[in-house]
Amino acid sequence: MACISANASAGFSGRRVVMAGHRGCCNRWVLASVLLLALEHAQAQSGFELQWEAPAGCPQAGEVRASIRQLLGEESGRNANTRMSVKARALQENGHWLGTLETQSGPNVGKRTLHAESCDSVAGATALIIALMIDPEAVAAHQAQQDGVALPSPSDSAAPTARAEVPKPKEREPTSKMARSFAAPEQSPLSLFVGPTLALDIGSLPSVTAGFGGHLGVSTRHLSIEAGLADWAPSQAGVAGTAAGGTFHYVTAGLSACPYLGEARFRYGLCFDSEYDRMSASGYGANVNYAGSFHWLSLGGSALARWSLGKRLAIPIRAGVVVPLAYPVFRLNGTPEEVHRPSRISTRFAVGIDLIF
Repeated sequence: MACISANASAGFSGRRVVMAGHRGCCNRWVLASVLLLALEHAQAQSGFELQWEAPAGCPQAGEVRASIRQLLGEESGRNANTRMSVKARALQENGHWLGTLETQSGPNVGKRTLHAESCDSVAGATALIIALMIDPEAVAAHQAQQDGVALPSPSDSAAPTARAEVPKPKEREPTSKMARSFAAPEQSPLSLFVGPTLALDIGSLPSVTAGFGGHLGVSTRHLSIEAGLADWAPSQAGVAGTAAGGTFHYVTAGLSACPYLGEARFRYGLCFDSEYDRMSASGYGANVNYAGSFHWLSLGGSALARWSLGKRLAIPIRAGVVVPLAYPVFRLNGTPEEVHRPSRISTRFAVGIDLIF
């Protein structure tokens, strides 16, 4: 059956929709056309265009749009930025969530990156940023209404005094501050760090010995390379049945590579360690006392945990073992008795402070 159109027509968003005069296929075609135009009209009036990509189990585009409408409340419209498009994406990367936003408002183009503990946090931060870009005053008014703060009407003579109770958000700065509440603190992809180290050694010297030193290195999001130097407290060992023995001084210089996992706030991983060791000894209690020294290389491994206390400070803790590639033996001159021999496997613990640049 051919579709016959009537003369009735209706204007809708600058378009003309010709209404069908007969039922059947005409009615269906007209209904589909009206629904399509209504959808386009609703999107045009929503104030933004959103393209949202997220894995299964994350909030979908409809939920993000609903969050934006909820943040704007009923006050949006007078100052709304109605010409803006947003491309947003949420993805999981090495145990943490990453969000990217590309915004375009006229000739202005912006990009943002978010780090968060969950996909819901990325979606929430995305909705908040978009709502603030559309109409920051509406977001503030809606939040004040939810908190029970009455906003003054424009005709209220006491308006200047009352407005001081509800801070008026700026267009850009509040966006970054409020969005940070959803995300973990960001760190630059490449950073330098330096700081002191306090350590404990079991096995290298005759007794459990504390050491103090420093370390410096370079870090990316998933790897750090670190060099360190430690000077250990003197330790003594004697020959059984005599008053003779030796005092030992120990210095180490190490290099470590530490791949790690986790988020910016807390990271953990395993380190591959190499070390240059120098031990010197001076005898006591003999008729003639001599001094000697020996140096060797060691290899080992350790577990690393690093807590970030902000962008410029972190606390690293390490525990591991060291295996010397040579086993020096210290004896008193002219006697067969051993005074000291480093263990074949020594245990190390260390805690430090990282100053990040």
